[in-house]
Amino acid sequence: METNQLLESFAFRFSAAGIREPERTAEELLAHVLHCRSCVHHHRAIPEPKSSGQTMAIIRRLEELSVRIENGESPQEVLGCVDF
Repeated sequence: METNQLLESFAFRFSAAGIREPERTAEELLAHVLHCRSCVHHHRAIPEPKSSGQTMAIIRRLEELSVRIENGESPQEVLGCVDF
């Protein structure tokens, strides 16, 4: 699965769950998991996983973070940081 597909999938999931700013939330989580700055808002390409094993690790980590978001934690709490 390509990272843009992951981004769309989690944005859809957050939208269905009623999360505010679902696209941005999905993008911030993905950027955090990939250890890069916010990709879409900075007009950068989203890095692609190098293997299917790496893709699965990314999905597992996104899943863990997503459950916390869906349970009411803010992205700042989940990611442990706030951008200014």
